[in-house]
Amino acid sequence: MPPTVRELALARLELEGIPTRPAPYNRWKEPITPQQAASNRHVLELVASGKAA
Repeated sequence: MPPTVRELALARLELEGIPTRPAPYNRWKEPITPQQAASNRHVLELVASGKAA
């Protein structure tokens, strides 16, 4: 049994209204998260102390 016109319209609206996945992260245009900042600081501390491999 094929879908009704109403079901097709609802399916189309669902696709248009709800993105299936978020936009990819653009590290040059978006701020970094606190977790990323902490990781960056940790790496810099390791390099500064000479413990980085």
